[in-house]
Amino acid sequence: MAMLVHEKALSIIEALAPIMPLIQRQDRALALQLRTAANSMVLNVAESQYSDPGNRRARLFTAAGSTNESRSAVRVAIAWATFGGSARPKFSVVSTKWLPSSGS
Repeated sequence: MAMLVHEKALSIIEALAPIMPLIQRQDRALALQLRTAANSMVLNVAESQYSDPGNRRARLFTAAGSTNESRSAVRVAIAWATFGGSARPKFSVVSTKWLPSSGS
């Protein structure tokens, strides 16, 4: 299960990679916070794989917090109209999940 979560977390970073330069041009601080949170998400999931049960749970809660922070950073970028029409992210940020968009 942890390996699936790790792969999903990495796929989120892959989805963020193309939009990071756009965010950085508009809001350097937000881009740095998003990059840090996304990295933390993946690295905490990886660390949890080799932790004892108590620490594993703590690392996964930290990863969940970083996931929420990443999602919120993308929503903030969208709210600030960082993306022009076709440059919008190729995923939807809703509820507690990152969902691929139905568009291309």
